Amino acid sequence: DPTRYFAMSAAAQAELELAVKEYQGLQKDLDKQMDTRQKIVAQLHESEVVQKELEIVEPTGEVYKLIGPALFKQEQPMALDAVTQRVRMFTESIKTTEATIERMQKSMEEKRERLITLQQAAQASRLEQMKPQ
Repeated sequence: DPTRYFAMSAAAQAELELAVKEYQGLQKDLDKQMDTRQKIVAQLHESEVVQKELEIVEPTGEVYKLIGPALFKQEQPMALDAVTQRVRMFTESIKTTEATIERMQKSMEEKRERLITLQQAAQASRLEQMKPQ
């Protein structure tokens, strides 16, 4: 019955379209995570440079922090401690983001394999419809 094949093909097509949308959505989310990671890495590098500079300054030296349009004097040990904490925080954020990226990439690979399977099934269905009865 040709209608039966057509119905199966329509269902397979709908499933394939849904899988494509899911894959594209995941790709978009992955791109966002990659951008986030890139920003955190930049902040980490900036903080590491500040940390190295603060390590050079004597503990009794003068350190100023820019807050808005004003400079505020800070004690070197406090400033160094704050920057060291930021470095740790950024390092942890990078690890978390990389773990998320890894999970997303694995999920994308699974969805890609599912897409291939659905495409092959849709193609097989079309070929079956073309066979003379």
